[in-house]
Amino acid sequence: MSFKSRLTHNPAVIGLFLGCAVLFSGMTVSLQVQTLGRAYLETEQVKRHTNVLQRRTGSPYQYRVFSEYLVQGIFRVFEWLRCPHPLLTAFIGTRLLQNFLIFLLAALYYYKLGFPVFHTLLALSFLFWGMSHAFYNSDLSFNTYSDIICYLAAGLLILHERPVWIIPLTAIAALNRETSGLIPFLLLAEYWRIHRQEKKLHPSFFPTEPEKTLVIAGIALLVYATIFIGLRLVLGFRPLVLPPGNYRPGIEIFLYNVCRVQTWIHLFATVGILPALALLSFRRWPAVLQYFFWILVPAWLSIHILASLLAETRLILTPYALIFVPGAVWGASHHE
Repeated sequence: MSFKSRLTHNPAVIGLFLGCAVLFSGMTVSLQVQTLGRAYLETEQVKRHTNVLQRRTGSPYQYRVFSEYLVQGIFRVFEWLRCPHPLLTAFIGTRLLQNFLIFLLAALYYYKLGFPVFHTLLALSFLFWGMSHAFYNSDLSFNTYSDIICYLAAGLLILHERPVWIIPLTAIAALNRETSGLIPFLLLAEYWRIHRQEKKLHPSFFPTEPEKTLVIAGIALLVYATIFIGLRLVLGFRPLVLPPGNYRPGIEIFLYNVCRVQTWIHLFATVGILPALALLSFRRWPAVLQYFFWILVPAWLSIHILASLLAETRLILTPYALIFVPGAVWGASHHE
């Protein structure tokens, strides 16, 4: 039975996924808002938001515009409706929407990978745990959570064999955060899958399916590069914002990450031993998940350990949600 048939013939499954997305998003947002506090949201969060809109912040934050303009649009709606505290309501409403989409897309993604309902809900629970412990040194970080949405959407599109939709998705993702640059490369998983099915490609005047996939990936990568460069030309050069301690990207941040106790404490609190369990069962993963791992994880971890503070574990939620959670659950459910 196809994925579409599995859903359409089981409306209870759709309702269950929607219910879990509502429950988990409500809980994670409640935890984060309590952790930050209303005073922080009405001062520091407002400052960070307006600085991006008014082009007064540094690199790379100035170029992460999509999520901030999304928040501003929602704020205008609440303002028009004359809601009390419209900007605060927009902040919380946007985070609720983002987390809801993350959990819903994750459920559909895990289900499409072939998980039964029980294992899909188990995977969502692991994701909920990780997201509930990823608030260290963080504001609402709208662009980070939009990034997770984009990657989950990309994974789902690839599993559904709809690669052409990666192009507009990449455009949105590039406006949101520079780390979206790996999305076009995820199409290599689709290329390898088709190439594996078509062991012998016969010469033809028309492009083969693998060649079409590579063309789409190339177009998506060009879109990303155009937006990446265009934002910097339009908004102008901004000096790099260094993390606390003024550690520069490269060996300084790498040593700081590795030698800092808080890095390991917060990483363990967020992901536990789940990545290790996932890797132990790597050979049992479906081929597409293995492809996603090689495309995303080495590059993602290398970039972030050299350019950001890994104690801020929200930064690893993308590979956690897309690869390690389903990898661990798949290994447990297919244990020999």
